[in-house]
Amino acid sequence: MHSVTPRRPVTNPLHYRLALDALPQLVWVAGPDGTIEYLNRRCAEYTGVALDDLLGWDWGWVVHPSDLPETLRQWNASVRAGTPHEIEYRLRRRDGEYRWFLVRGEPVRDADGKIVRWVGTCTDVDEAKRLTDQLRATRMLFRALVERADDGFVLA
Repeated sequence: MHSVTPRRPVTNPLHYRLALDALPQLVWVAGPDGTIEYLNRRCAEYTGVALDDLLGWDWGWVVHPSDLPETLRQWNASVRAGTPHEIEYRLRRRDGEYRWFLVRGEPVRDADGKIVRWVGTCTDVDEAKRLTDQLRATRMLFRALVERADDGFVLA
């Protein structure tokens, strides 16, 4: 019989950073007040902006201008209430194209229940969102054709 030596837990922060950088999502950490304190490497790759320029409250300028007011309203409401955050909005890619992302944030609490930080991800859902919008438009067009047609239709 071979004895198995238990592995020590990873305590080197570099290991966690490497893991977060390897994820396909944009990963962020915010302070209790909602200011961004950490972004993984993918954030800089996607936006083409130095990470330091996106920290604090300066991330809003990569959000589509039409989406920014509601994005800020919902984020501030989550921070005030201490409730999980989930919203879809468009983020500007380094080439200027805006893509849809599902953004989720969860509060991290200490033993007393006080929020000590927020952790979150931004997942690219652009293709699924565009396909859903195209399907909805096709359904609406088909419905309009059927409802406005002088001739009857039979579906078999």
